[in-house]
Amino acid sequence: MSGIYAGAAAGMVFGPLGALVGSVAGYLVATQVYQSSLAVLRRARLADEEARRVEALCADAINAMVVMREDLEGRVAEIVGERQASLQRSLAFIDDGLDLGSASLTIVGLTELAESCGRTLKLASFEEFDDFMTNSSEPLKF
Repeated sequence: MSGIYAGAAAGMVFGPLGALVGSVAGYLVATQVYQSSLAVLRRARLADEEARRVEALCADAINAMVVMREDLEGRVAEIVGERQASLQRSLAFIDDGLDLGSASLTIVGLTELAESCGRTLKLASFEEFDDFMTNSSEPLKF
């Protein structure tokens, strides 16, 4: 259409030769606009497809993170529960040992408490303590 209008306008101003040149010029302009529009449309379609693909990847990543978070929370709850039970058991031994005046029961509780924290008692029994006190010249360090 732009070729016809450009040709008609040029024909009115410059005559029949102007109409021909105007038609060709209008056609060239229309072709360039059309080609540019097609290129923009192709890029827009590609960008739209890429956006959909990225959105799908993001949704998959979100689902994976949710599963991993639930797994982590379950593991943490399990470990905390085990630690809580171990702490309560250790403190019960210590309390019972103190209530009954039993050094060995208290030492069992202290040993278990230290082991739950990744430590060991240097003198884990009364016999070890007695041997250390009678046969060693080292100072007692805590």
